[in-house]
This record gives sequence, structure tokens and C-alpha cells, in this order.
Amino acid sequence: MPAARGPAAPSTELLIGTRAPRIVVVDDEPSILEMMRLRLESMGATVITVLRGADAVPVVRAQSPDILLLDIMMPDMDGFAVIRALKEDEVTRQIPVIFMTARDEVDSRVLGLDLGAHDYVTKPFNTIELVARIRAALRVKALQDELTEKNKMLEQLATSDPLTGLPNRRTFDEQVYTEMERARRNSQPLSCLIFDIDDFKDINDVHGHQAGDEVLRQIGRVLLGRKRRTDLAARYGGEEFVWLLPGANQQAAIELGDWLLRTISEMEVVTTPVSLRVTVSIGVSTYEPEAHGDVPTTALLQHADEALLEAKRTGKARVVFRELSVLPEPMLEELGQTAEAEADDPFAQSPGAPLAGPANLPDS
Repeated sequence: MPAARGPAAPSTELLIGTRAPRIVVVDDEPSILEMMRLRLESMGATVITVLRGADAVPVVRAQSPDILLLDIMMPDMDGFAVIRALKEDEVTRQIPVIFMTARDEVDSRVLGLDLGAHDYVTKPFNTIELVARIRAALRVKALQDELTEKNKMLEQLATSDPLTGLPNRRTFDEQVYTEMERARRNSQPLSCLIFDIDDFKDINDVHGHQAGDEVLRQIGRVLLGRKRRTDLAARYGGEEFVWLLPGANQQAAIELGDWLLRTISEMEVVTTPVSLRVTVSIGVSTYEPEAHGDVPTTALLQHADEALLEAKRTGKARVVFRELSVLPEPMLEELGQTAEAEADDPFAQSPGAPLAGPANLPDS
């Protein structure tokens, strides 16, 4: 009969996931800091020691540790004040905190936990027990990090187009009203380009959807490579794209449209078994706050969309500009009410879409 086995010996290595953890230790006793540093570094951790409570918050913000070991009784700023400051900061509030203290009162423990501490150990502490508590906290931190990454992925899926890497229509519709309001407030022009790949259905029908997908991907790369930080370039649906240009006047927007038309027509799309060349039709419109007044965002998008339709009707592979109409006062008043409703409803659907600018656009 095989001999009974006892519990497995604890690992001599500290890990968060598969990497070594970064740990900040805060205590006003240099001997405790040195003992903790030697012990934790011997287990593979990166250790940053802090002697004063007042220094703890900036160090934690700068180092972004996986865990914080925090003494409570310190002369300049006690551990309770430190954890309050950390939990008020969005950057540091998720870092697990283990309190270390010579105080064993229940009220002190309860207060620390109520303030957001993960755990609590009493001095003089057993090092083996402390390491076990650190491991438990690191497991929680690893799960938090995994959840954060998954949430980021979900957010990216919800806001971007997976094929081109550009923002999707939902993201554009959320942001376009903000950009229109900013243009009004700053009395700066705002231009919109909407463009469509000519005869895209024929590409899919003749060469297959994989060829069509590659066309979309390469156009996405063109936009990502040219747009300024302040621009909003998005895939608006199907083979239609939009580029919003804060600060770009009519001339700058048309120049960008000409550049885009030329760049895409000269682009070779390599697919199996053929190489393709494509063209686009581009509609442009510009909002000038002083000239056009308080028109709704939908007016800018609609005029760019109408310009795109005109480009299609008149032979494709061209840029058409449509002047934003200056409406009579009664209609402006009515549309102004529509603009206010848009601000309250950022998800309102708009008929058109925007794009970015050329060499003489204002710097972002």
C-alpha cells in the first residue's frame, strides 16, 4: 500500500500569471523594509521600498505595482490616509492592498477592510503566512487584469471595424455631434468626406468576397496612414467610408479628396489569383459656423452624401463638393431645435459620413 502523501510544499517563487510581480512595500521601520525586500526578491519579485507614507501615493502611481504592502501606523501620513488617496484615483484603485500593523483591534481591521484593503496581517507576522496572503492577492490581481483585457477587447469589438481597423459607424455617430458642437463653439470649419468604392459589387461577384475584403483592408490602411490625430475616419457600412476633418475649410477638404482619389486609383490590390485596381467616388461638404449658423449635424452629412450621389451619377471616380445651404430664419430655428435634440441623443442616425485632410490642413 503506497504511503500517504502530505500537502504539497509551497512554491518558493512568486508569480502573477507567468511573470514576476512588482511589489511596493511601505513602512517607517527600515529593518522591516530590508527584511521584506530580501525575502520577496529571493522569490523573484521586483520590490520597491518606501519609508514615508507621504511618498507612497506618488510611488504607487509611478510604479503601478501588482500589490501594495502598507503599514498603518506611520508618523507623517498613516496607511488609512494612503489607501483613501489610492482608492480615489482611477489609475490605482484596483491595486490590492495588504495592511501590515502592530495593532490588533477589531475596529482597526474593519476600518482598513471598509476602505478597500484586500487583506490584513498583524506584526510581528509569520513570513510564511504573509507570503501565502501575498499569493492570494496576486491571484485576485491576475483575475482583475484578465478581466480588464477582456473588457478592452469587447470595447474594441464594439467600437471598431474588425476588417479595416477603423472606427465603425456606431463610434462615428457617437462622436460626430461632439465635433460639430466643438466647431460651433470655436468658430472653426468642419469638413466631411463621404466616399464609396465604385462597382464594388462587381468585384465581389467576379473575384470573390476575399478580394473585396482585401480592397477594404487596403483602403483602411490608406486612411489610417494619412489621417491626423484629430480626424475621425471610419467605415460607415459596406463599401462606404467617411472622414471628418476638424479645422479643414472647403479648399483643404477638396484637396484631400483629390489626393484620396489619386492614391486609391494608383493602388494595386494584390489578391489570389489576380491584382486589382479600384476607384472611388467622393462627396465633400464643409460647415463654416459664421456663414452657416446653427445648422444641425445632419445637414452637413446630408450635403456630403448628396455630393457623393452626384459623383456617382456623373461618371464615378471623381470628387464633388456640395455647398452647405444657408436656410431661411424660420427653418434655421426649427433645425436649431433638431440640433439640440441631437446633443441629447448621441446615437441618432445620420444619413452621411466624414473624412480627413491634406498637407495644408491645420496641425493637430
